[in-house]
Amino acid sequence: MSRIVKEELIFEKEKNLKRYRIENFGDLSISILDYGLTIESLKYKGINRVLTLKNPQDYFTNKHFIGSTIGRVAGRLSKGLIDIDGRKHPLDQNAGAHCLHGGFQGLSHKKWKYCGSYPVSVGEGEEELSLEFSTTSKDGEGGFPGNLNIKARFSICKKGKLTMEYFAKTDKKTPITITNHSYFNLNKEPMRTIENHYLIINSREYLQLKEDKIPKVFRGVEGTLFDFRDKRNLGEAIQQLKKSGEEGMDHPFIFHQEEKKLQLLCHLSNTRLAINTTEPCVIVYSGNLLSQDIQFKEQGPGKPFQGVCLETQWYPNALNTDFLPKNFISPQEGYYSKTEYEFQQIE
Repeated sequence: MSRIVKEELIFEKEKNLKRYRIENFGDLSISILDYGLTIESLKYKGINRVLTLKNPQDYFTNKHFIGSTIGRVAGRLSKGLIDIDGRKHPLDQNAGAHCLHGGFQGLSHKKWKYCGSYPVSVGEGEEELSLEFSTTSKDGEGGFPGNLNIKARFSICKKGKLTMEYFAKTDKKTPITITNHSYFNLNKEPMRTIENHYLIINSREYLQLKEDKIPKVFRGVEGTLFDFRDKRNLGEAIQQLKKSGEEGMDHPFIFHQEEKKLQLLCHLSNTRLAINTTEPCVIVYSGNLLSQDIQFKEQGPGKPFQGVCLETQWYPNALNTDFLPKNFISPQEGYYSKTEYEFQQIE
């Protein structure tokens, strides 16, 4: 029998967490923390498929954004500065000279309010169970203009699909792109890395990056190690990148407009994760900087490539890049983003 479980985790003053779990709803179970609206665990057929910190209080110092909701603006904004209609807005510089994932007061550092849960019929006897949360980002937080009201909805269906939806409204023109920063690992044996995983991305182009991870130019994937249009081993691509002096994957892929999809596959566990999104690109980050100062619940001490982030979002640094379309909203138009994660058994 499916159920929603609500818990409060008491650590110290102002460091308490609230946990919300959907259990035994078909093939999926999910645990969400109110701080950073963090996906703490995501179990498919009883096995956790994302990285989970061993100690829940460590999410308060979660420098790798493990499971976090990311915004106002996911990714890097170069030199911590944006221009809106001729006015310069200095931003938090929390990644060298750049603003990363919304700065020091981003959505990953906020307590989110639980708004409720409800079942939804999606046709042909299929049902979804949803959890809704909300938060606000005040005018000037991190340097961004406008009071931003944000709602997030997490829905799971019995057949193994998780849907994340984000809604936002502002009282001033402001940039926005929200994503989730879960690290997926589809292995049954938690000590294995994602180097045995395969990736398929419906993408003809990627964004070549400068040394500081800021986009430089569009490049075609054909004939490069970034060509994932056919199934390709992720570990092989990581090793090729390391030979060229890079740490691993941390690259934006541009979806074909007609079909914004990708797949992550693990043949050892016979598991496929199929992803579809409203967003124009995905950042594939192979957990290059995970290190021993992190303690995971199933994997123990952290190390590179224990999980892969598949961050569906707007084009990174679009606000400071002439050849990229901008991601502003105004009081006259809201923000909406949707990404579906469907787990399947590989026959």
